Amino acid sequence: MNDVKDATKKQTNKKDKQTNKKDKQSKKKSSKQDKINSNKQTENVIKLDDGDNNEKQERKRQFREEITKDKSKTKAKSKKRKKKIKEKHDDSSDVDKTNDRKAETLALQYLQQWKKFKNVWSFQKVRQVWLLRNMYDTDMVDDDYFEILLEYIEPLKGLAKITTLEKAEKLLKEQEESESEDESPQQDEEEDGDKRVKLTDKQMDRVRQVIQILV
Repeated sequence: MNDVKDATKKQTNKKDKQTNKKDKQSKKKSSKQDKINSNKQTENVIKLDDGDNNEKQERKRQFREEITKDKSKTKAKSKKRKKKIKEKHDDSSDVDKTNDRKAETLALQYLQQWKKFKNVWSFQKVRQVWLLRNMYDTDMVDDDYFEILLEYIEPLKGLAKITTLEKAEKLLKEQEESESEDESPQQDEEEDGDKRVKLTDKQMDRVRQVIQILV
């Protein structure tokens, strides 16, 4: 009986050892698999992080590109705006010059019509104002037209006559003072506030003729 019990115990112990061995092997395999899975998870996390970083970098790059585009658009708009302003200014200057030439032509035609066609001529204040304002400018009103203008202003009356005579007398006085003064032009500027325009001999001759007719 004892031999049978011993044999049974040995078999049981052997089975237990085998079972324990299998458990250990299974645990080792499980531990290895866990490590593998853990490594894979770590790799996946790293990949995800790399993916996130790449996505962030891509967004940053796109954002920088958008900013650069916006700056370029702003500069282009600014250049267009400046160009338009310049063109507008140039156009405005051209219009002013055209209007000046037109006013000059119409004023001289008005004077010529007064001289030659008095029966159809009619008074126009705007033309008279232009002529009285520019009568001393030898480029705008040449000698022939000035001779006609002297005849035109002879019968002037009222405010037109007063202002024309006062202007001529003022020009004559300023010119005579300018010629008699020994001070430098810089001192004259400081005292008068504005630099006086020196008239030519021809212009001064016109001033004297106007005064002679209107006095």
